[in-house]
Amino acid sequence: MPVRDLLKKKVPLRTRQGVDYRLFCKWISDRDIQTASQLKKELDREISREEQRLKELTGARRAGTNTRVCRACAKKLDFLKRCKRNIVKYL
Repeated sequence: MPVRDLLKKKVPLRTRQGVDYRLFCKWISDRDIQTASQLKKELDREISREEQRLKELTGARRAGTNTRVCRACAKKLDFLKRCKRNIVKYL
């Protein structure tokens, strides 16, 4: 069963009405994710990649890099962690 249909069945209506759910569904379709296990692996891989990137950018920031780059990376990381905590837990 496609993961989007699975999310529609298992995620509560209150969570599905939020902005994060719609953005997360778009994130899923952009990456062409089909199964729940594939979703979890891809989400974990993306979170670890963003954490590593933020760590590198934070180190460079002390050397004079603009903080706007760090902010965008941190927002994406927060979004992915929030989706894992609030949406993926139902799978």
